[in-house]
Amino acid sequence: MADWFRWWHGTVNDPKFGVIAQRAKCKVTDVIAIWAYLLEEASQSETRGNVTAVTSNETRNEMCYALQLSNETVTDVVTAMCNRGLIDDGRLCGWERRQPSREDAVNAGSKTNAQRQKEWRERNRNKPQENNAHVTQSNAHVTHQSRAEQNRTDINPLSQAAIEPEPETREQSQPAASDAITGRAIELASMLIKRGAALQASNPLVRAWAARGVTDTQALQALDIANERRAQKANPSPVNAGFLDAILGDVTKPQAAPRRTIHDQRAETIAELTGRSRKNEQTQNAERDITGESVRIA
Repeated sequence: MADWFRWWHGTVNDPKFGVIAQRAKCKVTDVIAIWAYLLEEASQSETRGNVTAVTSNETRNEMCYALQLSNETVTDVVTAMCNRGLIDDGRLCGWERRQPSREDAVNAGSKTNAQRQKEWRERNRNKPQENNAHVTQSNAHVTHQSRAEQNRTDINPLSQAAIEPEPETREQSQPAASDAITGRAIELASMLIKRGAALQASNPLVRAWAARGVTDTQALQALDIANERRAQKANPSPVNAGFLDAILGDVTKPQAAPRRTIHDQRAETIAELTGRSRKNEQTQNAERDITGESVRIA
């Protein structure tokens, strides 16, 4: 069983997928996604080209979950493909012609692997001498160029020393930042997937969470809110990155400071003028024990 298959140019613009989309009353992107899923199933099948496993309920449910499509949409699209002649008797039509076992054997007169290897060896047989001659000429050119650059450096010795380190610093810092974001995105995705979310670490939204420093607590809080909203609407679909991102915007939003009333402003002004702290007075009043005190009522 091969671990890859051919994806032909022009597939996404093939007009027959538009016809199938009209018959199934769905989007063309849904049809192309289902076709790509069928190609993978056919490639991984014990008998390559066979897609009869898709007719089983278990495999059909896996397809619906993977593509986030309803069972009705998948059934209508597969039926339309059968009527269009793309699937016949549980096999993808034209599989042997479009997906041959031998490399580059699609067109008539294609060269075998042995022929290509022989031609490659003949092309590279005389390359060492050509490379040596090229290196000699290049060295002469570099020597001449280095002298000219040395003369310019004598005039302004700080020109190269001040300019060259900056690009190196930027080039070295960018991969480090990218690796840190990727690592954090993988941590967030793994944690959320274990709790039922449907997303990938490579999703741009997940990488954006990692870049802006979303914590584990915030991510889990947003997932709990999303699950509650799904349950309220009786929606069994797993929480995806888009739905979670909308909730994370509210979870990570900084809370506004409480507004100061006009009474607070007046009390602070009096405290500044009299030298008395309103906070200390409130604390003393709150801690005052009036047990046993006599109260005189006029």
